Amino acid sequence: MNETPNDLIVRKGEVICHSQDLENNQAKRFQVRCSDINSFPGMNADPEDYLPAFVLRKNQLIVAYLNRCAHLPMEMDWNPSEFFDEGFNHIVCATHYAVYEIETGNCLRGPCPKGAKLIPLAIKTVAEEIIFLGSKND
Repeated sequence: MNETPNDLIVRKGEVICHSQDLENNQAKRFQVRCSDINSFPGMNADPEDYLPAFVLRKNQLIVAYLNRCAHLPMEMDWNPSEFFDEGFNHIVCATHYAVYEIETGNCLRGPCPKGAKLIPLAIKTVAEEIIFLGSKND
């Protein structure tokens, strides 16, 4: 993986990007403040810290997840914002090749524990803007 880029910091209720700037089979990295999401097992951060995340488009589907493998807590992109397999059918962790379903974040194969999945983030699109809403179950 290359050096971590200077990701946009997005607070709850703020715009991640414009939908027309997120092309099909493309992802964009951003960072979320820990206080803007629910805590999760293994979350070892202060509320004022930031965690890497990404939003991606597959056809008309737009989803967002924390950039954190369910196998080991590390960033997943091959290069900044490159999360897809070669066929653009799945999200793949570059470190241990865990393969995830785009729609649900469920781990389909690889070294993840049974039932493991990515941590989803809630988003909505309003007037062509993709807005970060916090944790998916807020």
